[in-house]
Amino acid sequence: MKLLVKLAAVATMALSANSADAATCIGVCGVLPANGDVPAPPSGSATYEFVTTAGGVTGAGQITGVGGTNGSQLTTDTFSAAAGDPLNLFFNYVTSDGAGFSDYAFAELLTGDNSSLGFLFTARTASSGNTSPGNGLPNNISTLTPGTSAIQNGTTWAGLAESSGGCFSTGCGNTGWIQSTYNIGCTKPNFVLSRSPKVICRLNPTRITTTCAK
Repeated sequence: MKLLVKLAAVATMALSANSADAATCIGVCGVLPANGDVPAPPSGSATYEFVTTAGGVTGAGQITGVGGTNGSQLTTDTFSAAAGDPLNLFFNYVTSDGAGFSDYAFAELLTGDNSSLGFLFTARTASSGNTSPGNGLPNNISTLTPGTSAIQNGTTWAGLAESSGGCFSTGCGNTGWIQSTYNIGCTKPNFVLSRSPKVICRLNPTRITTTCAK
């Protein structure tokens, strides 16, 4: 079974994954250790991958029908998993824009031919209430822990470049690390995981190769 992970952002998002390495990036992606208001991820890794709109590409990192201005996208290499294995990811959404410019981020699971299986994570800037899952964005097929997350203070982070430490409007800050867990199914031969966030980082297709038996 082939899987792809796609992470995208029209903001900035940080990601810690259990099995995927970055392969290609559109826009700005990178790797950071604990930095400013973004600590090391709960996975135990000392570093995490990120995608950011700081220096992003016009039209990149968007959900069809939602739109945006600019963003970044990261696609991982192929990785292996058995049917029923859990896919564990950690996300942290960071925005200095606030609700004045409502950023969003997402991670999406795709088939090998780039057909969408569903979303593993979404976040969207809001002036009040929860930032994750993202308001008005597609429902997640994964289980998030915590299930909902409001924004918390703190925008000091190198991934925001010159906007680090700033706050344009109500709703700026970060979500803290959020765990996303999805059990790999065996309903189709090829899968792709795609993530697109608008805060710390954005990932595009990550591939997983698994074997299914009836």
